[in-house]
Amino acid sequence: DIAVYGPLIEAVFDSVPRERRIPFSVADQGAPVENPLVEIFFELLDLGGGRHDAAQVLGLLEPPAVRRRFGLAEDDLERIRRWVRGAGIRWGIDADIKSTWELPATAEHTWRAGLDRLLLGYALPGNGRELYDGILPYDEVEGGEARALGCLQSFTEALFGLDARLRERRSLAA
Repeated sequence: DIAVYGPLIEAVFDSVPRERRIPFSVADQGAPVENPLVEIFFELLDLGGGRHDAAQVLGLLEPPAVRRRFGLAEDDLERIRRWVRGAGIRWGIDADIKSTWELPATAEHTWRAGLDRLLLGYALPGNGRELYDGILPYDEVEGGEARALGCLQSFTEALFGLDARLRERRSLAA
């Protein structure tokens, strides 16, 4: 782990008098990120054009600054994780994005399909066995949880809008 041993290496090799010093350099040291918002920015750039797997997207909700921006409390995260698992969200924004990975353009297990199930389950509570317009509602979202569901919807729309902008081809002049 270079982050742990790098400073020790420097301490040993830099403590020698100049005439006896062996030239050295410690490589692979990433620039330290002091501001969590800068770290989030880099994570968002990494996500652009990616698979958007459930764990990766949900990980973006963990920093307090992101939760505050989208009106989520810390205890909402476990509820959202449970919904994502229950609604079958695995990866991909939608069927079109899955096709860019040279896979069949199916909506199953995508964010859009899962969010449709969550929203429909809240709007049309039932027994979870009847399809509505080809969608099986996810029945585990109830009353007071609508706020967290709305916040999740706002977060994913902002994230997927950013992804669309990052996927656009632009000229250097743009």
